[in-house]
Amino acid sequence: MNRDIFTSSFKALITEYLDYKVKNGFKEESYILALKKFDQFLVEVKKIDTTFTKEDGELWIIKRDDESKNAYYKRINGSRAFLLYLVQMGHKEIFVFRAVKYPNSSFVPHIYTDDEIERYFEALDTMEWLKWQDRLQMPVFFRLLYSCGTRVNETLHIKKRDVDLDKGIIKLCYTKNERERYIVLSPSMHELLKEYADKFFYQLSDNDYIFKRSNGLPLLKSKIHKKHVKILLTAGIPFKGEHKGPRVHDWRHTFCVNSLIRMKDSGLDLTAALPRLVMYLGHSSILKTEKYIHLASKLSSTVTDEFYSKISSLIFEEDRDE
Repeated sequence: MNRDIFTSSFKALITEYLDYKVKNGFKEESYILALKKFDQFLVEVKKIDTTFTKEDGELWIIKRDDESKNAYYKRINGSRAFLLYLVQMGHKEIFVFRAVKYPNSSFVPHIYTDDEIERYFEALDTMEWLKWQDRLQMPVFFRLLYSCGTRVNETLHIKKRDVDLDKGIIKLCYTKNERERYIVLSPSMHELLKEYADKFFYQLSDNDYIFKRSNGLPLLKSKIHKKHVKILLTAGIPFKGEHKGPRVHDWRHTFCVNSLIRMKDSGLDLTAALPRLVMYLGHSSILKTEKYIHLASKLSSTVTDEFYSKISSLIFEEDRDE
């Protein structure tokens, strides 16, 4: 990446920040756009030192007329993360403005009902697949999504070396936020994976994907979608369209919502439990999990106003201290 695009008085600090991110396993490209806009702003206001005042911040956070909500969210929060880094590194006279919440969306993911879950997996288990690999892989693949809440791509990129069959733990290396994390299998999922390994792992090297095509590459996400639609139709679950679902990714939403409801019903201390769920999901902060709380409150009569108020308070505190 060409860093000569940065020309403001903060150029050296931006380069230092990017080096820090890359060193910690993040992709530089993820931060360039927001930092480029911030750098251009500093040039426009003729900033000649490395201070950032409240007045600078108030001018910077003004939403532009031609700026979408999503672009505004990325510009403000991306630059805010850089300013927080400067403060943590001991730079003084740096004003840090409040974060912008993720734009609201009218889209509501599909949360599978208990009846739909039973019908889906019954259809999956009795499906007449043309390829023997599908008969072997699909029941395991989709149950991982359902029982562990993993994303499709990170599940497709699991390698044999990432699976600890003795402990029932899988290491996820190909993740959205580029931070490795671990998932712990339920007893039933652990047993299923061991059965799958007995039938399939003997032909794999440590670097092979556990869900792979005949050429050794991971299964295609587009092919997974087609198989998913076929399962839905067999199960008698209406498919409304590619963007309306029920989608493959909705298994992750279902996992998240059901986890929140179980947390509440079991009497767990939500202040301690919710951050653990955030970490397990691979979200960068509690804010990313906020949408699931709204869904849980709509789907369960056990989610009381007290539960929602406590969670909302926790989200506010995370936002304030981020």
